[in-house]
Amino acid sequence: MSTRIAERGLDVLGALLLALIIGVIGKRFNAAAAAGQSVASTSPSGQAERRVPSYPSQLLLPPTSFAGGRSTIALLLSVGCPWCEASASFYNDLLVANGGSAFRTIAVLPQTIATSKDYLRSLRVSVDSIYKADLSKLGVEGTPTLLVVDNTGHVRWGWAGGLTAQQEDEVFNKLNLRRPATSAAARVAVLRPAVPTTITTAQLAQELSAGAMVPIVDVRARDQYRQWHIANSVNIPVDELEVRASHELPVHAKVVVYCHYDPRCEVGAHSQGLSTFCSSATYILTRLGFTSLRVVSEDVHRINNSRLRLVFTQGDAGL
Repeated sequence: MSTRIAERGLDVLGALLLALIIGVIGKRFNAAAAAGQSVASTSPSGQAERRVPSYPSQLLLPPTSFAGGRSTIALLLSVGCPWCEASASFYNDLLVANGGSAFRTIAVLPQTIATSKDYLRSLRVSVDSIYKADLSKLGVEGTPTLLVVDNTGHVRWGWAGGLTAQQEDEVFNKLNLRRPATSAAARVAVLRPAVPTTITTAQLAQELSAGAMVPIVDVRARDQYRQWHIANSVNIPVDELEVRASHELPVHAKVVVYCHYDPRCEVGAHSQGLSTFCSSATYILTRLGFTSLRVVSEDVHRINNSRLRLVFTQGDAGL
């Protein structure tokens, strides 16, 4: 009798937990819909469908960033971001139309202020102030992202990714700015980079076991590399590639890049004109003359049968 009561109690508890989970998911879905953002879903084939990239509701920078009573146009960019470069003429038009009067203008990048200044100068994008920040901690999914922020740091409008001509016009209309007359022929068309060639861990292990000399570059941060990495790989963090890659990697070899690649996220970001960690790394290397790049397509430390030798902080191990 007591066993039946216990089983019945567990059934009730399970039903309550299921209802709670469904309720939480429903609230998140409704909140996203109310904010004008679509929710990621999966197609019958198992592939992620196109999703409108989100942006933070508040830009958490020092309060002085938004002082002065005016709203602020914030450009969230990163060195090595191909879509940032493709959008440079649009940003320049926007800043010229603003004329330094209607809105304050800032740029936020993860690189040093000096590096960011040089990068913006190369794009011919001139802003009032430049800030260094970890974009992921600000809630920014990818670059480029354009935000219009009030004097308290709250985001009024935002656009993420490379914009279409219609979306660019929408930005000007929202800000009540008139776009400068620019000849279409004078605008430089920048092609989106192709999705990189990938290599599985099994294929990489097979090449290494056959004695092939395969240069492997791990572009993650140093602390992540120290936790674990593929044996004999060299660590060049993505923000150091411009300076170090040509000196430490053979330009004409088939270089393998490890960048914590997620195929579904990469393809989704590519379709939305968003730069990712991996696309930035391959873009920089391609620009430096590395033409035979292959990206490890799997998350190595989660694979049990890769036969790759990994190095951990505790010592060497194979997954």
